Amino acid sequence: MDVHNVGGFGYDSNVYLIKSSKPIVVDTGTGQGIYFKNMVENIEKICSLKSIKTIVLTHMHFDHTGGAGKLQELTDANLLIHEDDADHVRIGDNVATGARMFGGSMERLNVSNIGRKIDGGDIALKVIHTPGHSPGSISLYEEKSKSLFSGDTVFADGSTGRWDLIGGDYNQL
Repeated sequence: MDVHNVGGFGYDSNVYLIKSSKPIVVDTGTGQGIYFKNMVENIEKICSLKSIKTIVLTHMHFDHTGGAGKLQELTDANLLIHEDDADHVRIGDNVATGARMFGGSMERLNVSNIGRKIDGGDIALKVIHTPGHSPGSISLYEEKSKSLFSGDTVFADGSTGRWDLIGGDYNQL
């Protein structure tokens, strides 16, 4: 699997581009200032924006979703999120998404509910519902390479994401 970290500066989440016959972006950062510009430039070094067909949001928090609307405009990609977080980004909920913590404002997003698999053409990602950090947190697993994109559910050092934000649940995490 050909994965590129194209963002993750400042308070932005890591942003991944999975290069395939149907490129996929995982998370979008806050969409603020130079960080969004750098992310777009990094993507364009790898593939054309219009070749991106899918943007996956691992959960509703602004540091992962704030740039989604702008990136969707540039790519015309389908924007996917778990149904348990979808309404918060559809209405632009500044409180539940934590947008104010990042000095931002959550725009209303045109999202679709995510299914069980994401088709990247020559790769497929299995969607695993991993609530706890938020009600609709998901992880993505690519079987052949044994790669996991876990959003803020679990980190490389084995620690877990926060559960003290709206909708967080320690027992589920």
